[in-house]
Amino acid sequence: MLSSWPTGRRIATSALVCLGVAVLIVTALNGLATTYPMRLFQGLLAAVGALSLLAMALGFLITRLAGWSTPADEADFEALDDLPDLLVRALRHVAVVVSDDGRRHRAYGLYQGDGVARDDHPDRIVIFRDTLLRDFGHDPNALREQVTRTVRHELAHHLGADELGVRELGL
Repeated sequence: MLSSWPTGRRIATSALVCLGVAVLIVTALNGLATTYPMRLFQGLLAAVGALSLLAMALGFLITRLAGWSTPADEADFEALDDLPDLLVRALRHVAVVVSDDGRRHRAYGLYQGDGVARDDHPDRIVIFRDTLLRDFGHDPNALREQVTRTVRHELAHHLGADELGVRELGL
C-alpha cells in the first residue's frame, strides 16, 4: 500500500512512525511526563501502539488458523514423477500449470482444451495449489496423493473421458 504513495508522503509517514516509537520507548523508560499535553500525547501513542500489537497478533492468528501461511513444498506438486511412462507420453503436448485460483473455480484441478494439439491454443492442466493446501496441507502424504489423483483426473479428461467416465475410473 505504501509503495503507491508519493515519496514525500512515505518519508513523512515513516518519520511520524519513528517519532511515535521513540516517544513510546522514552515513556517506557522514564514514565509519563508531568505536563498535560505531553502526557495526553504519550497516552494516545500508547493506545495506538497497543491496538497495533493487538491487530498484528490477530492477523497472525487468523492466517495461521486459515492455513494461508503454510509454505508449499514444491515436491508435493511434482505428481508427474508418479505417473507411468504411458501417461507421461500422453502429456507430451499438454502444459501442466500450478495456480492459486482454485477457490474461484471451487476445484483441485482443471483441464482446458479439446484434446487436439495445436500451436495457437495448447491444451493445459491447471493444478490449484490453494485449495489442495487448504484441504490436504496438514498431511504431506495426503497432499501428494491428492495432487497425483488430480493430475490423473485431469489427464483422463484430456484423453477424452467426461466427468462420469472419470468417476468410473475411480478418479
